[in-house]
Amino acid sequence: MITPTFATNSTMIVRSTGQPNRASGAVGRWLLAAATCTTLFAIASRTMWAQILQSTGVDPTCNCRIVLHKVASLGDNEDAVALKPGSVIAHDAAGRFFAARTSLESSIAVFGADGKPGSTFGRQGEGPGELGGVRHARVTRGDSVLVMDYRKFTLFAPSGVPVRWGAVPNRVSAFRFAVLKSGYVVVNNYHPSHPSFILLNSKFALAREFGRRITADDRDDWDAIQYQIVGLDSGRFAAVRQYFNYEVEIWDTTGTLVRRFDRVPPWYRPWTEADKLANGEKTDRFPGIFGIHADAERLWIAARVPDPKWKQPAAQPSKDARGREILSKPISVDENDRRFDTVIEVLDMATGRVLVSQRFDALITQFTEGGLLYGINEAPSLLLRADAWRPEIVRVPK
Repeated sequence: MITPTFATNSTMIVRSTGQPNRASGAVGRWLLAAATCTTLFAIASRTMWAQILQSTGVDPTCNCRIVLHKVASLGDNEDAVALKPGSVIAHDAAGRFFAARTSLESSIAVFGADGKPGSTFGRQGEGPGELGGVRHARVTRGDSVLVMDYRKFTLFAPSGVPVRWGAVPNRVSAFRFAVLKSGYVVVNNYHPSHPSFILLNSKFALAREFGRRITADDRDDWDAIQYQIVGLDSGRFAAVRQYFNYEVEIWDTTGTLVRRFDRVPPWYRPWTEADKLANGEKTDRFPGIFGIHADAERLWIAARVPDPKWKQPAAQPSKDARGREILSKPISVDENDRRFDTVIEVLDMATGRVLVSQRFDALITQFTEGGLLYGINEAPSLLLRADAWRPEIVRVPK
């Protein structure tokens, strides 16, 4: 894999700090030059064995681009657990995929490296080894699978047998977590009673909490403390704010904010206060960070951005529980894929310098372990499937 370096004309704000706890707003910071690719339409065709997704970018300075090689599709008519738009996919060292529906039907579906469905494990309930609505799942040391539901963590052996479990701390609400090399677990909390990061030990007991807080007046703005998080080799973790602004933070387990980068690329429009308060489909016009992955000293970031031809879906009449007619805007998974693009950027975590930035005409914004990207799409059967892609930075022959 090649790590290209180049400089172009976008702007990035960089700040390093040794101060713990809350990260302050973006005011009065030093400016550094960053890099963003100039896009040209091209079709990658580098391997014979894998489908490669069309991309919209070749950087003329480094003469390179990100290529996505398709490695598997999960989901067909015979699967025991159907996928949903919010399904979470994990990936182990043997190539197996673990799909969590993130619903009250609490089980984990196991797929082979070829995408073929296999067994399932977990069952609905609140007892040991049972799951009460899956929120997130990650593969940990030894290919064990750690699952978080609404109330507890459960560690499953690779065979699907429950090994250990522990309660989610009181009044902590979360959609995601990251497992660190030390065995500690970092949870991204979005409930205003706690700060954004909750550190748990290997037995799921509370060790520390730190990060951005929201006040009682901001209780309706829980998105302000939602982050994508990933563990780093150093025992630290990276956190990228999901909404409102493109902020990258590096934290250690003492609660110290080690480094922060604020990106201002031309494709990312920061949200205004009015945008933050808007409900419904209006917010879909704005970008969001939906997946990150750490690779040595690089941070891969996947953002959902509106397609230039974005259109508001037509409102359709329907009725509420009381029989009153309302106007709704149903959005299918395929419609979302047409309305949004994906921007993938690779950053140097030591300097915040952008190594590659590239736009793709598809919605594939989440990462598994090992750095595979995946997106949920409609299969020809009209059921949902997850397509998994292996990203690679390649040089383009002149």
